[in-house]
Amino acid sequence: MDIDDNGSSSDSHDQLLDSFDLMDLIVFRCDSLFITSWRLLHVVTCILSSYLYAYLGIFGFEGNEFIQTADHFFFAIFTVSMILNCLTEFYENQGDKKPCRDVMKIFQRYLKTTFIIDFLAWLPVHYILEFGTNHVYNSLFVVKTIRIGEGLQLF
Repeated sequence: MDIDDNGSSSDSHDQLLDSFDLMDLIVFRCDSLFITSWRLLHVVTCILSSYLYAYLGIFGFEGNEFIQTADHFFFAIFTVSMILNCLTEFYENQGDKKPCRDVMKIFQRYLKTTFIIDFLAWLPVHYILEFGTNHVYNSLFVVKTIRIGEGLQLF
């Protein structure tokens, strides 16, 4: 056993470094208060945004400041939600005692489950294409209403 300058064993220091896992700092616990609260905010935002995007699909995006602010808010919430979906542990099988904290497995699981829906609903097509009186483009807002299914999880 080696003693370092502070009088402590370097073996215990090595053991501490060996037991330290960077993933513990990056990956969120699925049962944490933060993730639970965020999921509630996400579900409520899914419901509210579905109504807004259905309205925009019918009447268009006419530069109303409130609608633009709500759209930016929804975009920010859904961006963070997509990131958190890539960084939140999960249980691989029902009844597992220990959750999966491997970032690659978490990301692969997200890609196989709701990523496509989240990405299509998140894509800011109204900033890429010219909206307004073009009802064909406005109908693309209806795609964003697919999140209503996630919102119904609340009930």
